[in-house]
Amino acid sequence: MISLRRTGLSAALLLTPLLSLAALAPAPASAAVTGSCSGTEIDTAAMKSGSHTYGTLHLYYNSSTGKNCAKATNVTGAARDMSVWVLRCFGTSGPVASRCNSQDGPVQNVNYDSGHYSSYAGPVNTKGSAAGTCINAGSTIEVGSITATAQIYGHCG
Repeated sequence: MISLRRTGLSAALLLTPLLSLAALAPAPASAAVTGSCSGTEIDTAAMKSGSHTYGTLHLYYNSSTGKNCAKATNVTGAARDMSVWVLRCFGTSGPVASRCNSQDGPVQNVNYDSGHYSSYAGPVNTKGSAAGTCINAGSTIEVGSITATAQIYGHCG
């Protein structure tokens, strides 16, 4: 019995540093940024509060499908409440198209994701092709009593 305990303890002492090193190994940059958004990154916006950045909103466009995709990355190093959304506007010009948010009314098919995430929220795609419309994407991250936000308007096509 004693030798089993020593063996178990020795194995635990041997594996603990190895597991700690594995946890510190960086993930590939592409996996942390693109997730399952396909297409080309067309815009980014910092999720800021004051001068501090807590994450980044990424916006992609896939010319094959006509869809936009949004994803919000968390750079705080801890799991946080996050959200990300993308929507299509009816119009392609004027003040609604340049601002294009759900308070304006003429929007189509808001798609969003929210939860408690350590790396990213999303990705979320426009429901249907965004070709010929304008889109709006936004994100939030909560850090204590702070809510940092980012928004991207006016990508039309």
